[in-house]
Amino acid sequence: MAPNMVFTLSLRNTFRVCPRGLFLVPFPVVQAAFLQGGVVKTFRCAAETYTSMTPSPYDFAELLCVFPDIRDTLHTASSRRFDPIDFARHGFALNAPADSWGDNHRRFIDDRCVGELSDDSLADHESAAPAWRAFACLALGCLLGLYQTERIIGLQFEAADAQLAGFMFLHSPVFETF
Repeated sequence: MAPNMVFTLSLRNTFRVCPRGLFLVPFPVVQAAFLQGGVVKTFRCAAETYTSMTPSPYDFAELLCVFPDIRDTLHTASSRRFDPIDFARHGFALNAPADSWGDNHRRFIDDRCVGELSDDSLADHESAAPAWRAFACLALGCLLGLYQTERIIGLQFEAADAQLAGFMFLHSPVFETF
């Protein structure tokens, strides 16, 4: 960058309407401005397109938009309501061949359902706990599918996994409606 340039950068959330039109989801936007030769030049772009940003490898907002349809499909196909493995396998199949789902994937989901997605861990969510667990398993299944097909690496998987809880808390009112 030339010595006479001043550069500012801000990240803020704007909102976009979910395709189903049910709720708004935050959408990070980068706005930058720089001064060159006495002229202020600005630009805006989605955070996902800004090269210095490290976006989540998966957009959980889009998954949340289709969650009601996925839930209805799975409830129609099975007598098990909000079965974590059903949701995880469905999420996995969105990104990888369904027949590549293996015991290691099932163990990963089972371990989560015994730990941080257990009934005791989700007790504060009361009647919405099954929806919380189902969405988390759906998202984790998607991430497992992305990892299986090598579209993300382990570090990206871990970053997205770490961001999932925050995303869910940000959208917690949505889960109360299921």
